[in-house]
Amino acid sequence: MLNARSVVNKIPELHQLIYCENYGIIFVTETWLRVAIDNGLLDPHACYHILRKDRNTGVGGGVAVFAKRHLSISEVKVNDIFSDAELLCFDIVVRAKSKLRFFVVYRPPSYDDVAKSYIKLLLKCLKMYCEVDCTSVIVGDFNIPSVGWSDSSRCTDYVSTLFSDFVSRGGFTQFVDFCTRGDNLLDLVLSNDREIVFSISAKPPLGNSDHTVIDFNLNISITGNDDHEIDRTADGGRYYWYKADFEGLQQALSQIDWNKFICCNANGSCVWASFLKILWTNVDEFVPYSSRGQHKNVAIKRRRYPTHIRKLVTKRRRLWKAMRKDPNDLNKRHEYRVCTNELRRENHLLVTQEENNIIQTNNVGVFYKYINNRIRYRKAIGSLLDDSGNVVTSDQRKAEMFNYYYSKVGIVDDDNVPVSDIVTVHSILTTVRFTASDIIAAINKLKPNLSSWPDRLPPLLYKKLKYVLCCPLSLIFTQMLIGYVSRDEMIVLPFL
Repeated sequence: MLNARSVVNKIPELHQLIYCENYGIIFVTETWLRVAIDNGLLDPHACYHILRKDRNTGVGGGVAVFAKRHLSISEVKVNDIFSDAELLCFDIVVRAKSKLRFFVVYRPPSYDDVAKSYIKLLLKCLKMYCEVDCTSVIVGDFNIPSVGWSDSSRCTDYVSTLFSDFVSRGGFTQFVDFCTRGDNLLDLVLSNDREIVFSISAKPPLGNSDHTVIDFNLNISITGNDDHEIDRTADGGRYYWYKADFEGLQQALSQIDWNKFICCNANGSCVWASFLKILWTNVDEFVPYSSRGQHKNVAIKRRRYPTHIRKLVTKRRRLWKAMRKDPNDLNKRHEYRVCTNELRRENHLLVTQEENNIIQTNNVGVFYKYINNRIRYRKAIGSLLDDSGNVVTSDQRKAEMFNYYYSKVGIVDDDNVPVSDIVTVHSILTTVRFTASDIIAAINKLKPNLSSWPDRLPPLLYKKLKYVLCCPLSLIFTQMLIGYVSRDEMIVLPFL
């Protein structure tokens, strides 16, 4: 958790934090962001879910959350009566039908009548959304240094007293035991489970911010309710499709009696699932596969910075620790600031050099890819609930749920034929039939890339195997469109 004091002028430092460190969730206060700033600029590699609450008026404020993409998060929409509160609320699915609720908060550093109204609104919101049957964790910059967490009698003002009373009555424990800005404890980590935080420490600020970064670990184990259905393409590994033995695949698939296969799988949804099972069985045999050999929460796109920047990062961390041990030593403080400014300058020079290299390549595709990554941000689909109330987290199950829903939302025929002009019918469609040449023509229109459909098989596979797959696909598609498939069994097919 960190107070950025403007993320915009610390973009290189932010990228160094999210791509080089191994944080599952990053809470940010005082983002100073505006609607015009796209999330793609903050996370161009799209490795994180990003939630934001920007300040609507004035300068400063705002909160944000960066959560790894493998985490199943769901933003909790706060009632509009709390729109003035700088607060974000979201849930993380820990296991089936179990979640953990988080809040990230920022309170401006004032104690006037406006501050009194604001703290009342903020605490009212926290009370309302903490009343759930799950553990709540509240983090943020509250700007209340007068609260003595070992002795609440130190509260001397209305704001501090009200906040201290909320913490004690709500059964919350405050875990930060060191100063986070100068000699003051402003940034807090609270929870109504006193054993959930098992380690907490201070780290150097982000860029030239004057707030210490709070690094803490939670005593939880995150597992999905459908982990037993996760396939090899979703376990952090990858298939090397360009190195596949397509000749071996063709020989294996050509030995299958597809007519017998169709007869044994008359049901529409059954035949497609069985067809995919055969394909994946052969893919596992003829396509090289590599497991990443690491836990899911390890950053996939971990960037390696030049040696001189890594040395500056190490030097800055060492100077910061020395300054915290002796905060009155002006020489150590000066050395730390000089090193911080030098690191910021080198990071900006690195970004400038990378952009100049892109321009000098004279490659329009590379240029637009770089730009689009920073002006477009593709949000991931959050967790879903099935009919039994179970939380669905895997991409395959989500695709199946959406597919099943959209196949049933058509208008039911009421047997009323609308009145229309009489049209002479010269031909009648009595049957629908696909031929092998139709399938080959459709496959030829596909781009030979690795962008897969819900079946997780890339177009490259169909392009390479079109002459051996055209026959079974023509039989399957013909069977599906002559009456064997009901509305409840309809599925999405890649070529239709």
